[in-house]
Amino acid sequence: MAITIAYLWQDRKRHLGLPLSFTRYSLSEDRLFVSVGLLNLKDDEVLLYRVRDIDTSVKELIHKQVEQVKIQRRVRVGEIMTDGDGDGMPDDMDDDI
Repeated sequence: MAITIAYLWQDRKRHLGLPLSFTRYSLSEDRLFVSVGLLNLKDDEVLLYRVRDIDTSVKELIHKQVEQVKIQRRVRVGEIMTDGDGDGMPDDMDDDI
């Protein structure tokens, strides 16, 4: 039984505005799909509620979907900032050690 996914957006990776690559992107209501290759096809998908950083030309559409899915799944994301010394502790906690 085949399941059909309704895509909100689909496009290819572009070079100088032309779709001359074998990388294809698709966005559904709750996932982002990336397919790479011609004969040796590799498919990846990411659940939108797991997306934390967006840097693309369709980022407003992705951002809107990411936030909507996070609200639907009641996902709360907190970020921990570290000082980069590799100990994994936030900057304000290093002072107490």
